[in-house]
Amino acid sequence: MAASATGATSAAMSTRTDNESLPSLFSRLGDDVMQLFDTKMSLLKVELKEEANNYARGGAMIAVGGGFCHRRCALPDRGRNNRDHNEEPSG
Repeated sequence: MAASATGATSAAMSTRTDNESLPSLFSRLGDDVMQLFDTKMSLLKVELKEEANNYARGGAMIAVGGGFCHRRCALPDRGRNNRDHNEEPSG
């Protein structure tokens, strides 16, 4: 069954190419190449947008993490001072 389908496809292609002139074949080839190029460029745009989103998301995570680190590491005395003020004076 597969052989007969392949044979039918070959016959249809042969008939189509026999009826077309060389300039029309080159024209079709040019159209197909331009369509392929447009499709590749669209795919590249989508991929670049996804990469940019990933980098932006990663940068935002780093910035948030840096903010938390700054809050906890650069200002450690604030918590200690609050505890000291809440204790009753000894004496």
